[in-house]
Amino acid sequence: MKRKKYRTFGFVMTVLALSVPRFNALAEVNVLAWGYNSSGQCNVPTDLTNAVAIAAGEQFSLAVRANGEVVGWGGNPLSPGSYKPPNINNAVAVAASPCNSVALKADGTVVAWAFPPGIDYGQTKVPSDLSNAVAISAGLFHSLALKTDGTVVAWGDNSSGQCDVPPGLTSVVAISAGYYHNLALKDDGTVVGWGLTGCYSPLPPLTNVVAIAAADDHNLSLKADGTVIAWWGFSPANKWSPPTALADVVAVSAGSYENLALRTDGTIVSWGYNPTRVISVSRVTAISAGGDHSLALIGFSNQIEPVLSISKERVLKITGGEIGARYRLEFTSTIRPANAWTFLRVIVITGNPQFHSDGSAANQSSRFYRLVKVL
Repeated sequence: MKRKKYRTFGFVMTVLALSVPRFNALAEVNVLAWGYNSSGQCNVPTDLTNAVAIAAGEQFSLAVRANGEVVGWGGNPLSPGSYKPPNINNAVAVAASPCNSVALKADGTVVAWAFPPGIDYGQTKVPSDLSNAVAISAGLFHSLALKTDGTVVAWGDNSSGQCDVPPGLTSVVAISAGYYHNLALKDDGTVVGWGLTGCYSPLPPLTNVVAIAAADDHNLSLKADGTVIAWWGFSPANKWSPPTALADVVAVSAGSYENLALRTDGTIVSWGYNPTRVISVSRVTAISAGGDHSLALIGFSNQIEPVLSISKERVLKITGGEIGARYRLEFTSTIRPANAWTFLRVIVITGNPQFHSDGSAANQSSRFYRLVKVL
């Protein structure tokens, strides 16, 4: 196994002011698509530049530009153009499923729309009091939002209990919605599931998890050591098992027909219904596996270091940095030369502000953070 090298960027103690760096512009299309192309979902617009976030649906794709605009392409052959998002400004993330699309705005509010129009089981009815969201995920007919306080909000179809967030669920740092079930990653590295039982239960023994991904009938978890664990309910037993030699993974995405793992060397490993394959691309910053196609976001380079700040509510904000660069977010309770730093999660610089909640710090009077660049 190739040994990773790390470079310490710095740490945050208190924040007096925030300086937002400027970004270089990317003049080339930086989204890659592959897979089934029945509705043009792999026909990336030739004018799509400066993309900073992506989401693969069933027959359509979404991307966010650096200016906050949401772009869509593909669509239902019976309803051309029905994938198109509403007029959204200041978006920082998108999520998509076969019949559901969600956008997270920079102010912490959420916008949702159905695809195709008319197939609405409540997934477009975002709770009016939802605010301070930092992450979103789209199920088949329901959606999730993670708030800065580490709690989860769900809305839409509840036919399998997928909107019944477990009572007392707190300290959540990541969410992922399957078709009829959900996963939540807690700050202690454990995973909670709810909804259609056969899709997530029984949960395998999971510790030191740093990322999760739920699909229609199976799930993925990424551990801090860069390995991947898969489990499933209704699928054939061996279809979703990760390749034996899969390691050095920094991100995962679960789709209906293939799973994706992004490795530290910038390659993407794909497995599922299709034979395992390695997609050799460089500077990949994000991956998204959809219903029958997949997307990858290609980063571009600038020389600005990221800025790490923290609010009174212990919400970490990361701005700037070289797009595509990967960092380990770590913390310690005291600043001493020999003091150990504890790993929280892997951060990939996307070009837009990122917000991360550290619910585990609620009962501590002081905590210091740093970003350690993976070289």
